Amino acid sequence: MGLDNERPYEPDMIFLGGMFPQASADWIQRNSKGNIHNAANVMQWNLVRGLASHLGSKLNVVSSPFLGSFPKYFKKIRVPDFQLEIVSGAGGQGIGFLNLPGVKHVSRYFRLRRTLSAAIQTARPPHAVIAYSFSAVMAFSLRRVKRLDPTIVTCLVVPDLPGFMNLSAKRSLPRKMLGKLLIKRLYKTLEDVDCAVVLTEPMVSYMGFTKPHVVIEGIAPPSDAPDLDQSSTESPASSDTMIVYTGGLNAAFGVLELVQAFSTLTDPSLRLVLCGVGDAVQAIEEYATSDQRIIYQGLLPHKEVVALQRQATVLVNPRQNTEEYVKYSFPSKLMEYMVSGTPTVAYDLDGMPAEYREHLFIVPENDIASLAKTIQQVLAQSPAQRRDFGHRARTFVQEQKNPEVQTKKILRMIDAVTTQRKERYGRV
Repeated sequence: MGLDNERPYEPDMIFLGGMFPQASADWIQRNSKGNIHNAANVMQWNLVRGLASHLGSKLNVVSSPFLGSFPKYFKKIRVPDFQLEIVSGAGGQGIGFLNLPGVKHVSRYFRLRRTLSAAIQTARPPHAVIAYSFSAVMAFSLRRVKRLDPTIVTCLVVPDLPGFMNLSAKRSLPRKMLGKLLIKRLYKTLEDVDCAVVLTEPMVSYMGFTKPHVVIEGIAPPSDAPDLDQSSTESPASSDTMIVYTGGLNAAFGVLELVQAFSTLTDPSLRLVLCGVGDAVQAIEEYATSDQRIIYQGLLPHKEVVALQRQATVLVNPRQNTEEYVKYSFPSKLMEYMVSGTPTVAYDLDGMPAEYREHLFIVPENDIASLAKTIQQVLAQSPAQRRDFGHRARTFVQEQKNPEVQTKKILRMIDAVTTQRKERYGRV
């Protein structure tokens, strides 16, 4: 399928990812012991929806899902193969693996390697492979692609930089040293990457990446996506004013500052609802014991999270603009929040494009008092004012950040690189 009136996009493409289908969501929820990679799952499905809308049957999706390891984070020692139904005629297959610590990464890599090798060694191999996440499995898979056929265009989607993932994790000295060695090897694999998709421009400089790239900070789900359905569980405080946070409950993300800011608001009808898991859960539960307006809901299925966002009076992203990693990230929850149509309070983050600021209630200072004051300003507005503000934010992301618009940028980039490959190797 063509890109508007431009010449048709020619290469067949493989999208290599770690998402799971909606049909597997309940099974994953039941067997997970920690946080589920919902944000990465949503982002990948939106990428696939957009790519499939342009490419149709020319797209093939291969996924080995991002799950925690047995036995600490997942109850199953083996993840089975699964069906992966893709929209717009695209093909898909889900690859299982042995889910033991350490072994999991080797198992995932070799299962994916076998699938990639079979696809590349056909009479008509793919002309482009996109891999989601700057992780060992995906980075070395792209390296394998280049070893098999250097004419194939390789594209790496970088949602997080190595070294800035799992900021709350506590590691021993030997694990830190091994981690640094792995990161060094990961950056070496960029030699085999022809182009990249990043969330923020500063990521490119940090990576030292000098090849073509596009910035895609996020993708708004289509308006008919299943998780935007109105059906859901009942809100825990549907008749009250709800301030809601959904996502990782880690101290590094500012959730304790949100709880402290809420505690300074004295209105008894207010409710602060938090859901997710992380290192701040115990402290949040202690706050909830002393202030019954604070409601901790635990880890909810993504569909229930989306419904809670829509039912909220105001949503808050309490991540402050104080740490280096902020300029290398764009909080995926901001996109989800804005799609919900609920007014969102957030700090002015370095990794956030300027165009978002008019659609958010920006906290002017990086402190608790400023956060509380901004929340109060939103609550002081009439329901109609809040509804109109949220509607404009929703319209902005759905019209300008939807899957078709965002993935068109990727395809244009790959198309340009493909042309260069044709001139160099004599085929497309």
